[in-house]
Amino acid sequence: MRRVVRKWRSGALGLVVLASLLVAWTASAESTPVSVSSWEGGRVTVFHEWRGQLLAGTERPASILRWLGSEWEPAWGGGWPDAAVLDLAEHDGSLFAALGGGRGILTSSDATVWSTAHADAGPEHLDHTSLAVHGGALYAGTHSGALVERLSTSGLWEAVTRLPAASVADLASFGGRLYAAASGGALPGVYSLAGGAWSRVLPLPQSATATLLADEAELWLRTSDGPGLYRTVDGDAWVPEALPPGASPALGGALALRGGALLGTSGDAVYERTAGGAWEEVFLAPEAEPLASLAVFGGEVVAGSALRGRVFHLRPAPPESPVAASPLLLAGLGLAVGSVASTGLVWKSPRYTPLAFLVPLYTRLRGEQVLANFTRGAIYGHVRTRPGTSFTEIGETLDLPNGTLTYHLAVLEREALVSSQRDGVKKRFYPTGYVGLVRGSVLSEAQRRILRLLAEAPGLTQTAIGRRLALSKWRVHYHVRRLERLELLGIEPRGRETLCRLTGTHRNTADGGLQIITESRTKEWII
Repeated sequence: MRRVVRKWRSGALGLVVLASLLVAWTASAESTPVSVSSWEGGRVTVFHEWRGQLLAGTERPASILRWLGSEWEPAWGGGWPDAAVLDLAEHDGSLFAALGGGRGILTSSDATVWSTAHADAGPEHLDHTSLAVHGGALYAGTHSGALVERLSTSGLWEAVTRLPAASVADLASFGGRLYAAASGGALPGVYSLAGGAWSRVLPLPQSATATLLADEAELWLRTSDGPGLYRTVDGDAWVPEALPPGASPALGGALALRGGALLGTSGDAVYERTAGGAWEEVFLAPEAEPLASLAVFGGEVVAGSALRGRVFHLRPAPPESPVAASPLLLAGLGLAVGSVASTGLVWKSPRYTPLAFLVPLYTRLRGEQVLANFTRGAIYGHVRTRPGTSFTEIGETLDLPNGTLTYHLAVLEREALVSSQRDGVKKRFYPTGYVGLVRGSVLSEAQRRILRLLAEAPGLTQTAIGRRLALSKWRVHYHVRRLERLELLGIEPRGRETLCRLTGTHRNTADGGLQIITESRTKEWII
């Protein structure tokens, strides 16, 4: 009898070791290496790599920041609260910065000491929007009558042309031609400069703003109206392409290239376009924070917030190594296999005994077996007595390592004893079938106003919500995504817009509040 007990204990030890190793291995393989940097200032409008450095231009106030690997330092700060750094470009060994708000163009040879390369003294008070190097010359687009300028060899700026539009939104050099995306005015569209003559190669809607991105093989156009995304390989034939999932042309979006693959933002997410034209999610910002700028630097994807001075850094995931490549994992698996196989209690046939360690991977626990484990039972008891508790709270209360807690929670969720729900960056756990009361204090005032508005007028578009509550489109998008994740409202695409409605059931309370029971019936909200 003692031998049998010893063998069972040895097998149990092996299973615990194996489970812990598999949980740790899976967590490390699936974790996304993301870091966040921030500063007290405006949001990033443009990223630029220069001499092995990552620079960021910001707006309100206008400034240029330099990335030091762990933090940002000011490279230039004009102190202009109403201005923005809209573009950065390198030409003849110097760096140039186009400033909005009629502040002209700056230049520097070291990104430290800056001087004025273009000061507006004329009656037009030019507002520069974009820069591009083409044919060995530096070109600048303006918001003032769609004027395109060129920096001459003498260091003076000269007018090249004035397009029949209101503004030059962006410039790009591709296939031996210079392209200008012009918005507003009489004939908005994409214009091409070839042989000294300009021609419109793609008409655009009157209200569309546009961004151009070029590599050696393709030129991409992201617009705020129409299909939203175009591609051309010859500069003349433009093909509409699918936007990232959930993307709305009206919200715009940033583009970047990584190893020939196109990256694009859609609200709070970064997507990568595969060779087949499909989009795969690369990153989802916490708290549904919308993203407005995008770049690739040293293999790292950097995405700037649309709301504040904040940047998400997505380091490339380490290559997946085979199990045999890890000595520690091999040793642990050897211990687990040896311990379980030594029991001799799984199969009588000796040839199957070495495979005994695979049994827990393919066998679901049944009935009371799930809670027979002391640690798992304690976790379940904690969730039952404290519905809505977070992963961190459980671990700290029960003094459990992250790997152990992750494993047991996964078992409890798999066996439908607990359920989980995202709450911003936290994950909260509830007993299955629980309907609990959540006070609306966890919501912002803007989110509560949106819910009350939709209770009175269901089916409003995000544009209508922003107009009625005096919120910007980015703010509305941020709050709608947050409320959608909390299961408080659902969205329904309708053309270029999305309709918003409360989910579940709702009613007005006697004290003038709003009661919402989510569709899954896991939460009751009092707003």
